[in-house]
Amino acid sequence: MKRGLALSLCLLLFAAVGFGCAGQPAGDPASAVSTKADDVSAADPAAVGESAAAAVVARASESTVPTTAAPTLTAFAPAAETTPLARAATTAAAAAPKTTKTTVPKPTQAPVSGKTKWEVDASSVQTKAAGATVLRAWKASRGTVSVEAHRLSYGAKRVTSGTSGSANRATVQPIITVAVVTASPESVHAATAAQVFPELGCATVEDLAQAKGALVAVGLSYSNQHESAFPVYTVQMPVVREGKVVATGSQSWPVLNVYRNGDWKYEDVNSGTVAKQLGAGLQFNIVDQMVPVKNGKVDFVYHDAGDEPFVFVGQIDKTHYLLGVGEFMSRDNMIQVLLAYGAKTLAEINGGNCAYLYLAGVGNALNPNTKAPQLLNSNTNKLNLMDNESQYLLGIFGGKGMGGKDKTIDFLYFK
Repeated sequence: MKRGLALSLCLLLFAAVGFGCAGQPAGDPASAVSTKADDVSAADPAAVGESAAAAVVARASESTVPTTAAPTLTAFAPAAETTPLARAATTAAAAAPKTTKTTVPKPTQAPVSGKTKWEVDASSVQTKAAGATVLRAWKASRGTVSVEAHRLSYGAKRVTSGTSGSANRATVQPIITVAVVTASPESVHAATAAQVFPELGCATVEDLAQAKGALVAVGLSYSNQHESAFPVYTVQMPVVREGKVVATGSQSWPVLNVYRNGDWKYEDVNSGTVAKQLGAGLQFNIVDQMVPVKNGKVDFVYHDAGDEPFVFVGQIDKTHYLLGVGEFMSRDNMIQVLLAYGAKTLAEINGGNCAYLYLAGVGNALNPNTKAPQLLNSNTNKLNLMDNESQYLLGIFGGKGMGGKDKTIDFLYFK
């Protein structure tokens, strides 16, 4: 109950300010009345903010998702992307007092035209979700980790809820970006920002992913203090990151535990169980969100409209994983798409303005037409639009082009 109250207050706060992190639980699972998403029809796939290069193309050949064979790609050159950040992080961590906040320099990247790094023809891949249309696609590989990402339109266009009056409403096409990651269980990680930048305590997904040399990453946990110097978790129970307890408390309930051997277990975690679980190889857990799919079956339905960006992480098997980020798509429809891609387990993680699907070196992938490139997906190495980006483009929810990439307390990454 404490968790539900805290996260409900956070949701009300998000609605009041118009942007921020989201993804908190949306009600008691007992309220679920159906495990089948509403029927949807294929629609005009012209997505909000999509460039002309994202026009629909016919899907021609079979995709390799999921596959254990990494695609043959041009070798990745990490220096252009990670060297400035890595040097700054190393220097700051060694020299700065713990109370000193370090400004992490960003790599310089010019906006792109045409295809971005890793991008392939949309017609060269095939979605696993019936009724979805592939808008853009990327295939990337680094070391033993590879990823195939599909940016999809799915479902009919709809009108956003807005806040008041028609000026705050817009007709939008629901979008989901699905990343299928091929990796060994040892390549799946979750770390706090403080474990990466001890003097900061919170940082953007981009900064964290570059510092760790990740190929693909997403923000992980919700915090109602995500912009403070040292935010705290909203739960009072053992939180594990990189195989270490980073937060404690007396609360106990089932959470999703991720083990070094590839087991994803939905089980109780508390101060009496965590030591044994760490001894069994517990690497991290997802403690503050819903786990709507277990063993390939839906046991919780959200019934939300999808006005916020939501994010899911999932497992297909011990060497294949899923990341999904929605734009104006309901969580129930997102789940249907991810099930079609083979999800056996799905957990909701942080969304809203923290909805951030990072892909190393991809740069300004969406390149939306805007007068505020510093806000809208400029040099961010991500494949989705965040909440404030969509607000700015559409002029809804009071969006004034303010804000930027939210910082996160922790992140999930593949390396």
